[in-house]
Amino acid sequence: MTEPILCAQSVAFSYGTRRILVDASLSVAPGTVVGLLGPNGTGKSTLLGLLAGDLAPSSGQVTLAGRPMESYSRTELARMRAVMPQTSDFPFAYTVADIVHMGRACWDDSPTEAAQITTQAMRATDVMSLAEREVTRLSGGERARVTLARVVAQQARVVLLDEPTAALILRIRNEQWNSAGAWHTRAGP
Repeated sequence: MTEPILCAQSVAFSYGTRRILVDASLSVAPGTVVGLLGPNGTGKSTLLGLLAGDLAPSSGQVTLAGRPMESYSRTELARMRAVMPQTSDFPFAYTVADIVHMGRACWDDSPTEAAQITTQAMRATDVMSLAEREVTRLSGGERARVTLARVVAQQARVVLLDEPTAALILRIRNEQWNSAGAWHTRAGP
């Protein structure tokens, strides 16, 4: 049996006195796609935060590639996992190309290599035509596609998407899932 790439073992988490997760466990094998389904307010985003290493469990442990999440430096963590949050808010007027390029910040690329990977990610997510536009002037769906392009450019082993299609129209949702599936297949575990 293959060792899990991502594992949560009996994790618990509370916001103050409000318990969100109690004894939650999950094991994800390399190369698999897993969806978390459930009603609003049941802790799906909190579990993703724990799996991303953005939140620390009050009990239990999260491991990534067999290592405790807290043992990773921020750079190591960024190279191992990429996260697409529910909302894509950009407070500064960066261009789309700049935002996607930020996915390469954790890597020691040459400028040429970073530009090539950024371009590939924008093509894969159909945001190339937006490359020079300011992200503050994009629609919610366009911002979501730009955020996905940044995640793709990051080339992490684990990708965590929190409601990745919520801001997209149905046609774009299908295209995005097809694009993400093709990217996942090419990237491999």
